[in-house]
Amino acid sequence: MERQERKARMQKLREKIRKQNIFWWVDSFLQAALSRQLVDFPPLEDYVPLFRLEEEEETREFHRGAQA
Repeated sequence: MERQERKARMQKLREKIRKQNIFWWVDSFLQAALSRQLVDFPPLEDYVPLFRLEEEEETREFHRGAQA
């Protein structure tokens, strides 16, 4: 393969990788699997698993009991 052809192929590959990043893959997977888009889901900082809230409440109750 000539140098010019290798260079052209590499440029096409890099452009494809730039467009099809991890966010593109997640979005396309969610669209296919759930008929939803990535923007339909809350941002990670808004998500707090329920078990963490329960653990925090148990910890607070434990410390309150220790202080009494």
